[in-house]
Amino acid sequence: MGWGRMLFLGDLGQQLDIGDLEREVARLRESHEEAWRSASRVADLTSEVRRLSQELDEAKLYIATLIRLMVSKGVCTQEDISAVLRLVDKLDGVADGKLTSPTRQSLGRV
Repeated sequence: MGWGRMLFLGDLGQQLDIGDLEREVARLRESHEEAWRSASRVADLTSEVRRLSQELDEAKLYIATLIRLMVSKGVCTQEDISAVLRLVDKLDGVADGKLTSPTRQSLGRV
């Protein structure tokens, strides 16, 4: 590509240069479109994480409200809730502060 082709090959050199440039433009266009799709996917995932985070915050608020209401109404004590929490935490076989794979039978027998 460049002056050498044009000097030695004339029109043919220019045509070869044009073909090279068209291929490079097509490659860059494809690369740009791929990058745009990736950026779009990242934006979609960021939005989904933000939405799920808001839902989680709302769920935590409802749970805390229900626990306080149950304790204030005398339905149960904080100790009762802590004991059941420890029991439910062990349902997946690991006492780690999360429930990763509960079964319906294990949840029904709390």
